[in-house]
Amino acid sequence: MMSITEPPPATEPQASEQTGLIPGPLCVDTHVHVYRAFDHETFLDAAADNAKRLGRGLGVIMLTETRGEHVFRQWHDRNRVGAWTFNPNEEDFVMFAQRDGELALAVIAGRQIITQERLEVLALGVDAEFEYGRPIAETVSAVRGRDALPVVPYGFGKWTGERGQIISRLIELHADHGLVLGDNGGRPTLGPRPPHFDQAAAHRVTILPGTDPLPLRSCQRQACRFGVRLDGTFRRETLGREVKTRLAAAGPVPPRFGDHVSLPRAVYQQLALRLDRKLFKGKGVL
Repeated sequence: MMSITEPPPATEPQASEQTGLIPGPLCVDTHVHVYRAFDHETFLDAAADNAKRLGRGLGVIMLTETRGEHVFRQWHDRNRVGAWTFNPNEEDFVMFAQRDGELALAVIAGRQIITQERLEVLALGVDAEFEYGRPIAETVSAVRGRDALPVVPYGFGKWTGERGQIISRLIELHADHGLVLGDNGGRPTLGPRPPHFDQAAAHRVTILPGTDPLPLRSCQRQACRFGVRLDGTFRRETLGREVKTRLAAAGPVPPRFGDHVSLPRAVYQQLALRLDRKLFKGKGVL
């Protein structure tokens, strides 16, 4: 699927060992899960290839791991997944992933937290645990307190009714305090746009696109198919902080690459998710 704005051709990005600089663009997927059903090498190959094909830049996967998931630490400790090797950064929440000896991905740690209202808050750019079940405003504050970027992501069927009103109040009360929302790559291209995004745009609230893959084996190739495109040059040792700062200030319509899934694909994924839960106890085999 082509991006909204066709990016210029770019060569394979490589960090300079002499200057410690990484040339852009960075293709940042701001909502990434690596589920147990995924083959990790297949996942990484697809993320790097999607970023290069759709955004023509270096892929950056911002992990949003749930309670009990520790893929970032597994990759860090094992240092190898198939043809991939991982090199830690001076920032403890960033790693650089090489394939065939060349820089192909940056991996940034992060968490997904469930709030008292059964909504989600992402903590981007931190390798730490957070308490579940706290009110959403308190959760956002807790994430900020860890120097992470708090994002409230759109979820299928979650921004309606009483919970939709909670999101509206959150936008009104926190628009001037760095609130960030997240768009979902699983939202169909031809589907209705959540009205909360228009409300957020009126307040100049940043809205960050990310894939948010479902826990299905058929979704293991989705990382870096939808996200934010950051141009410029980045310092290797501070890449994570620079990415968080740039994302927070990206605005309601950041430069992006890729797109939402098609309507048939969105319907298939939701049906497959329900069938997997019913027939295979949520093992993600479909």
